[in-house]
Amino acid sequence: MEDLIATFYPHGEVQSGFALQTIERPENSSRLVTARQDFLDLYGRNSRESTAPLSDVEDEDTRGRTGGKGLQLTFTHGPKAGRGYMLGTDANSCDIVLPLLKGISRCHCYLTIDEKRRLVLRDCSSNGTVVTYDGKGGEKRRHFTWILSGHEVPNDANSIVIRLHTALKLRVVVAKPTFPHVHLENVDEFLQETAVAANVPFGALGIQSVASTAAPSGTHTPEHEPILLEQETLGRGAYGVVARVWDVSTGREYASKRFTNLDKSDWEKEACLMRQSPHEHIVRLCFAMEKPSPQLVMEYVPMGNLEGQHRQRKISEDEAITILQQFLSALVFLHEQSPPIVHRDIKPENLLVQSRQPIHIKLGDFGLSKASEDLKTLCGTPMYLPPELAKYHGSKSSRSRIQYSQAVDIWSLGVDIYQYVYGLPRQTSGSALAWCKRLVEHLNDWESEELIDVLSEMIVMDPRQRLSARPCLNRALLLDHASDPIEASSSPEGYERLAASKPISGQGPHSLDYEVLRQLDPQNEYRADPAAPTGRVSLLATLNYDPNDGSKRHRSPDPNSWAGSKKRLP
Repeated sequence: MEDLIATFYPHGEVQSGFALQTIERPENSSRLVTARQDFLDLYGRNSRESTAPLSDVEDEDTRGRTGGKGLQLTFTHGPKAGRGYMLGTDANSCDIVLPLLKGISRCHCYLTIDEKRRLVLRDCSSNGTVVTYDGKGGEKRRHFTWILSGHEVPNDANSIVIRLHTALKLRVVVAKPTFPHVHLENVDEFLQETAVAANVPFGALGIQSVASTAAPSGTHTPEHEPILLEQETLGRGAYGVVARVWDVSTGREYASKRFTNLDKSDWEKEACLMRQSPHEHIVRLCFAMEKPSPQLVMEYVPMGNLEGQHRQRKISEDEAITILQQFLSALVFLHEQSPPIVHRDIKPENLLVQSRQPIHIKLGDFGLSKASEDLKTLCGTPMYLPPELAKYHGSKSSRSRIQYSQAVDIWSLGVDIYQYVYGLPRQTSGSALAWCKRLVEHLNDWESEELIDVLSEMIVMDPRQRLSARPCLNRALLLDHASDPIEASSSPEGYERLAASKPISGQGPHSLDYEVLRQLDPQNEYRADPAAPTGRVSLLATLNYDPNDGSKRHRSPDPNSWAGSKKRLP
């Protein structure tokens, strides 16, 4: 069994079709096997050993319709050419000779093993090849690669079919070795021999990657357009579906956002915004595709969204501080573009978790984002809407007066962090604006401490008094509870090192080193709205610091709070 690589069987109308003719051609007789052979006496690399019975590598349906006839590829009976086991019409150079049909090339495609020890099929024809995995795929490609093993998709597929012509389909069954270590030795020897035969260094072996065929814009030529197989649905929204997909050529997994009922200009705008936002805490757009339907193909963030992770294991305060730092770093990057990019829908479902140890978060879903200083559209999720938008929620008559800035993102992020550390008040009937007021009252009911003081500068009713992203980040970087403090690439050179090098002194809100803070934000440019008053406010006043008051005491706690992991003081 360790000598066996794969077996080809006829597929479709096989009794009198070209597929069965291929199996029975005299040129292919040395690879022919039938069900009457209980065991195949094939020589291994190092010893004579028998392969497993055919029942281990084929199903009853295939054997019943074809008499069990198939063509086997083995390590012992190696390829004629250096690249791999060739299929085509040329009997001199092909390992499996195909019928002379229009559209089938002399050397059409070949099976080989890539540098990751996966069995792959590579097309080298003029007309192209089609491969399906349990019926999925089915798109013709030229000079393309399909992975046939080494991933759950091909490994779990019941049927992998290669269509070489409309009248010629072969099903390939990849061998499953009984002794993997022996099989891997054969694989390594095969790789060395094919490298020598092809006159290329062993380390240079590999498949043609999608990246090598991509245009600088992130688009692809039609014959090299990636083929993505959907694995599972990750989420649904008003504009489409997000799914985990697998690239048949590279084996990479992505998150694909497929659009429905959306104008081309709309999804192109989202793609454009994501291309403008390369940041370690923003989900990366890998490429966009128009066919078979418009979709944005993004990096796959494996651990889902923040709310899902919180349900599995509560977000700790240390993690929340690190999350705050990471997302403020992303907002500094977005908001300081010209014009600023405003996300407009920051909520736990759009905060994606790359890892928990250490915590690493990415901002996703730019469907409502816009690059503009003139924002007038009411959008977002009601629970996280800031007051300047909440007052218009549920009302159509006055929406013409809506105008807001990037300060909306600051409010929403503040509410996200507040929710996981302190808990939100229970929602009651009332307007969205009443919810905002209740939220601020709930926040003010906590005794002062480092994190609550930062959030108090973000969750502010008046957007003109709300801290903007950079001073928020400056203050957040001084919090000493973060599980993995970041270095924000969007900040001025060296300011992270300055914050890290200065000692932390004191307790509560006064544990901030104010000299450090002064150097981090010398102009005290904390206002998010350009229309806000520009008068210089002292640094201590900015932090509501009263030197005669040891702490900022809060009113009695609200018994109706929920979701927070932190206990409120009586």
